[in-house]
Amino acid sequence: MNKFIFVRDDDVWRLSRSFRAFFDYCFDHDIPVVYAVIPAKMQPGLVRFLRKRKKEKPKMLDIVQHGWRHADHRLKNETVLGRGKYEFGPSRSYLVQRRDILEGRSKMIEAFRDDFVDAFVPPFHGYDKATLRIVEECDFGMFSARKKEIFPQGRVLSLPVDISIPAGDQAFDLRGFMNILWKRMKGPGRVVGVLSHHEKLGNVRLRQDTFTFLSALKKLQNEGVCRLTTFSRMRRQGDARGY
Repeated sequence: MNKFIFVRDDDVWRLSRSFRAFFDYCFDHDIPVVYAVIPAKMQPGLVRFLRKRKKEKPKMLDIVQHGWRHADHRLKNETVLGRGKYEFGPSRSYLVQRRDILEGRSKMIEAFRDDFVDAFVPPFHGYDKATLRIVEECDFGMFSARKKEIFPQGRVLSLPVDISIPAGDQAFDLRGFMNILWKRMKGPGRVVGVLSHHEKLGNVRLRQDTFTFLSALKKLQNEGVCRLTTFSRMRRQGDARGY
């Protein structure tokens, strides 16, 4: 089974206790993670921390763009109708979306320089056709949301997440979760995406269960079942093309 698994951790912007616990565990156990950073909120201490760790173990983390402010721009009537949250979507014009995406990209490049990986992750997994057009026009190489997208000019690699680590008050049925992962791994395609939100792992038991799951992924890699990777490594090695 020649599968590639990436772990994406969203809503990164400060060196909170939850973030450090998640980061340190993955970093110390050589589990690569894609960190989706919110440009307008990121704190200088976080930038210094990530750049320092990137120099220590370059293959263990990617730093990508997570929208702009991570704000919900749904209109009231959309909320009533049950539309999901979005920072980029129908209520925002092409020009406004482009301005925010480019502002975020500029801030990421200024802060992280060569450590920035040109991938775009829309907050709340919300976006529309204008968002996809802008992502391609603005030379992002990768896009990651809930589902796979086909970009008109074919210049953007779409890397969707397949499963999400339980968060908040959800119970973590580790065996059941591993069964779901296994089904995804036996399905079509070469890449399986796992989503995490470190700030929602405040419960000690949930955090420990998450670490146990991540260790299980590492064990599968050691047994040759899969390979843990990042966006940049897949693009560089061509592992995700045609998945």
